[in-house]
Amino acid sequence: MSDRNPDDGIVYLHGRPDAHPLHKAFANSVTANHFHVDAPICWQDKNYHPLVLVIIWFINALLFPFKKYSVYLIDNLHVSVILFKVFLSSKKRRFIVHLGSHTLYFMKTGRFGRFNLMLHKWALSKYDALMCEGAMAQRLAKDLLGDKCPPTYVTFLGPLASRTQLLHKVTPDLNSHNILIMASGPDMFRLHYKGLDLMLRSFSDLLDVCPDARLFIMGRWTKEQLYEYAPSELFNGNEPKIVLLGYVNDITEVLAKMSLCIHLSRGDAFPTATIEAMSAGIPVIMSNVTGTQDIVSAVDSSFVLPLDETLLRNKISSYFQSEIDQRKSLSDRFRKAAEPFTEENAVAHYKRTFSSVLAALDNRSI
Repeated sequence: MSDRNPDDGIVYLHGRPDAHPLHKAFANSVTANHFHVDAPICWQDKNYHPLVLVIIWFINALLFPFKKYSVYLIDNLHVSVILFKVFLSSKKRRFIVHLGSHTLYFMKTGRFGRFNLMLHKWALSKYDALMCEGAMAQRLAKDLLGDKCPPTYVTFLGPLASRTQLLHKVTPDLNSHNILIMASGPDMFRLHYKGLDLMLRSFSDLLDVCPDARLFIMGRWTKEQLYEYAPSELFNGNEPKIVLLGYVNDITEVLAKMSLCIHLSRGDAFPTATIEAMSAGIPVIMSNVTGTQDIVSAVDSSFVLPLDETLLRNKISSYFQSEIDQRKSLSDRFRKAAEPFTEENAVAHYKRTFSSVLAALDNRSI
């Protein structure tokens, strides 16, 4: 970095309305220059036709307003920045993308149209380095691009240190049959992405073999949104089987009542909610396309499942039938496995990784 003009500096470009709080903390550790990526024509909070979006991306590349910087840290995969890089930028500029969303998984599983997929794969291959949030994101990037994949680096997330201290004090109710889902809403896209449909159907079936089970859902959802996936009577009555908690200020009170957390998401890159549950000593069952699966597998690989509601029901039933000593042992091991994953450690690791990326890019240019 010593040969780089210090007046050029580093810039962080993120989406709307704002960056993920921890992504912002990562960026703050390397630069104070933060801007929305979709300048000069805003498109991220609009509902434009895909063809209109492509036109906007080209215009934004032509009118790219951040030319004074030499290093670009981009939050999520954006095409317009790469259009600028390939067609209008000096080769001395460096473009680094932080991949911490569902995008790679949706590209891999056919959620993108053919042209859109081709354009995004091309853009991904043109970044100088990929900072992948979790090993799953790294694997997906390499699967998508093969030999064309830029150098990849793995980062992670973690709860605030103050929050982790509180979570460590939680004693979960392992004798109960209370199950927790932590998934923010309320749009239907997130319902699919977080796997709520699968988990609700699985819970409905679970009641045939475990009638005293209860499911608690943390996040902004309405009963009407969820009636399609579980009978409406499960949400109602004096002691409903499915309880919508909404937004919760003090999650420790909720976690103390739980025996199990489930997170059968479709491509969630590195959900901190699962780390929080583990930090509180709550075993977590998750899908094999959730980015924190490697942490869970290190404890017990049987807690990582395919996207299958029957397998989920059977695993929950098996867990509830296990001896309490076994559940306590799992609780301790899950808590231990989550210990390294704090915000403080994540930010420090990110800063070191970013420095390594820049050093490697500088060495390549010599």
